[in-house]
Amino acid sequence: APDQQNTGSKGFSGKAFLRGPYSRFLVSRGGKVGVLLVFSGLLAMGIVGSVRLEVQDNSRSFIPAGSYLIDTLDKQDQYFGEKGPDLQIVTLEMDYFREQPFLADIRSRLQGLEDRSPYIRDTHGPSYDSWYDSYVAWLGMLPDGHVALHPVTKRPLDEGQFYQWLGVFLDGPGYVYNSKVKVGEDRESIVASRITAQYRSFATYTDGRLQEDAKKEVQAMDDTRKVVDSWGKPAFPWCYSYFAWETFKIIQQELTQGLTLCLVAVFLLALLLLAHPLAAFLVVLCVCGTVVDILGVMYFWDLPIDNVTVLMVVLSVGLSVDYSAHVAHCFMLKAGTRNERVSKALGDIGTAVLNGGLSTFLAVVLLGRSKSYVFITTFKLFFATVVLGLGHGMVLLPVLLSLVGPNPYASASASSTATGPHAGKRAL
Repeated sequence: APDQQNTGSKGFSGKAFLRGPYSRFLVSRGGKVGVLLVFSGLLAMGIVGSVRLEVQDNSRSFIPAGSYLIDTLDKQDQYFGEKGPDLQIVTLEMDYFREQPFLADIRSRLQGLEDRSPYIRDTHGPSYDSWYDSYVAWLGMLPDGHVALHPVTKRPLDEGQFYQWLGVFLDGPGYVYNSKVKVGEDRESIVASRITAQYRSFATYTDGRLQEDAKKEVQAMDDTRKVVDSWGKPAFPWCYSYFAWETFKIIQQELTQGLTLCLVAVFLLALLLLAHPLAAFLVVLCVCGTVVDILGVMYFWDLPIDNVTVLMVVLSVGLSVDYSAHVAHCFMLKAGTRNERVSKALGDIGTAVLNGGLSTFLAVVLLGRSKSYVFITTFKLFFATVVLGLGHGMVLLPVLLSLVGPNPYASASASSTATGPHAGKRAL
């Protein structure tokens, strides 16, 4: 009776499938050509998408979809989107009485920059607001004899009167400038002040939403600093949008730097653990292909380069290396021809690798129904990492190993011990 039961139909075996039909297809001539063509196409898609990725402002993405706040901001974009962010020229402690020519000249120093970087709006319009210009204009309206003024420039000629009447101005008709002029405790000096200008809008209104030009914003910020530094005065520019623009400036560099460091670390660790440079190189090659494809998927999924996607892409390196490293290590433990070693490795370690990918997917699958930008982005990029990582580790890498795989370890043998049930455990 036991013999009859053993000769009956058996259930599906993942190991048998991977060792048998699946591996035979991969190591066949047609299978190798097909796999290389498919992954070459994926790589081309990834390169095209990755070079088109742009840095974008994602601040509104954190607002839940359907929120009333989104509708409010959309209306603001529609009706007031042409207004650029305010620019503050901050002057620090100096002899403000003697620096009156400089204070009066700031307007002309910023003139003519509307159509070229840093794209500051016409300072002879309402976008420019100087406490000093308003103060001098107010002094000119005082009755004769109250303050000694230059006959041409109308600037105060006496230092004491300059600070005395400035206090009167700030406490009275110039009250609006109280927050823009920091007067010293002795009321006879100025600690700091702000003069307001305005950038042109760096956004275009398309599809009911403003699209920011991050490159132009970063250029404007850097060029504004160069312009102000060239004055040789204790002054610097400030804009509230610089918080975001500083991120735009470094985020792409941080992505490149983070990926480079991760890939170098992966290669060194793979070289240490696999003990063969070619095996380590093939693992890193598959990880690089996975990362490039993920970047391409980001572009086609309309995911920009921002602080969320950069974090997820860097994490994808650690996940995708797992799928390739185990296969390569198990391959090195097997003896025989390259094709035979690929079949044995897939049979021993393949199901464990697939289970690892499936468990990662199950860990994030519920995030796909979230309305949070962070969770949705995490789901999309982890899903892409699992699919592309498994594809490179379980499809492309076996083909590469069957073509140019290194020789096995000296301890490897073709005996049943090397290909038995414990080989998979050693690979893990």
